[in-house]
Amino acid sequence: MRIAYQYRLRPTSRQVTWMDGWLELLCRQYNYRLAERFNWWEQNRCDIHACSLVVCHLPKLKDQPTYYSQKRDLVNTKALFPVHASGTESLGLVIKTATVTRKVDGWYVTLSLQDSSVPELNPDPPTWENTIGIDLGLNAFWVADEGESVEVPQYYRRTEKKLKRLQRAVSRKKKGSSRYKKAVKRLAKVHQ
Repeated sequence: MRIAYQYRLRPTSRQVTWMDGWLELLCRQYNYRLAERFNWWEQNRCDIHACSLVVCHLPKLKDQPTYYSQKRDLVNTKALFPVHASGTESLGLVIKTATVTRKVDGWYVTLSLQDSSVPELNPDPPTWENTIGIDLGLNAFWVADEGESVEVPQYYRRTEKKLKRLQRAVSRKKKGSSRYKKAVKRLAKVHQ
């Protein structure tokens, strides 16, 4: 069974600088790979509706960069940064993935752990007796076939006035100033 835990990191200023550098590097790599795909599309397309196939020269197709071909390049990057966690082996847990994210209120690590002590669930095949119908709708979040319903959680509607006030405060600040950055951070925390 896979279990995911999210922990808040408390990095030092040196570690924050190091992680910001890697985040910038990964962002550039992602944009480069995305540009590779767009360039392939631009170089290998021809407007067939604008000219006939006899007159129009179709270029020879180049190797298309796919998700999997680009993912193979990441193996070298992952080998440079192994994840070390203490205490998981004694619990029978194996770390499968670790994702470090930066949110508006700090840095977080999400560990995906494989727990071999939990048995795999093999459900019974569906029959009329063990199956229920669920309808997703606008008036209620969902309604079961027995009439049980759950109301729609109005998270956005509850914070709409606060968001309106904070967005107005952001628009009144001079762009790029320290007060503008603080107002943007307050707004991002409410959105989070």
